[in-house]
Amino acid sequence: MRNFEKRLIWNKWDIEQRLGFRGHSFTRVNGWLSGLIAIGLTILTYGVLFAVGQNWLSDMFLKRGNTPYVMVLFTYWALIILAIKSSKLRL
Repeated sequence: MRNFEKRLIWNKWDIEQRLGFRGHSFTRVNGWLSGLIAIGLTILTYGVLFAVGQNWLSDMFLKRGNTPYVMVLFTYWALIILAIKSSKLRL
């Protein structure tokens, strides 16, 4: 398949549609997909931090109130949005 033919069938190559979510045109990102991935990565991160136990890094994330939880979630969310936009731009 030629390169320009791949571009013409974007619904097969769009990462959001491959994962079963509604793909948006241009570089607009599906908020549900990016949010769910960010929540999953946040849970995974804090699971690893709990498993590691007491050290300075886990204390920095676990013993400073609610702010680090929200910061980690929003950081992952922003990175996921940028990654999806990057894949759409390559497409």
